[in-house]
Amino acid sequence: MMMPKVIYELLPYVCMVGGLAEVTYFKTIMTTGSGLLFYGAGALMWILRSNHRRTDPQAGRKLVNDNQSFYELKPFFLIAIGVLLFTWLNTWMALPLSALTAMLGTYIIVLRSMHRRKKVSFSRHSL
Repeated sequence: MMMPKVIYELLPYVCMVGGLAEVTYFKTIMTTGSGLLFYGAGALMWILRSNHRRTDPQAGRKLVNDNQSFYELKPFFLIAIGVLLFTWLNTWMALPLSALTAMLGTYIIVLRSMHRRKKVSFSRHSL
């Protein structure tokens, strides 16, 4: 059975936002763990789709073979740590730190998605 394309494309984002919303709204250990698992499932879906859809040549990629899984998960860890700091250490000192870590993780995700797009180059002979 095929899923509609709109639902299929939004599924990782819904999982990640839903997991982070669960972590911030309910402040118990069980719901935090459940929200982090939900967020992690969305992050893994995003990573698998991103790697499968890459169009850049493999020769031009950085060699990060030793810690490839940590490299892929690093921005999602940063966002989760920022949300956890905001939720559990709700003090004036933790708020700027949580905002910075979440923004850094978001920045890394945006950079990666921009660099993994197909680069189109035109030459005089292709037209």
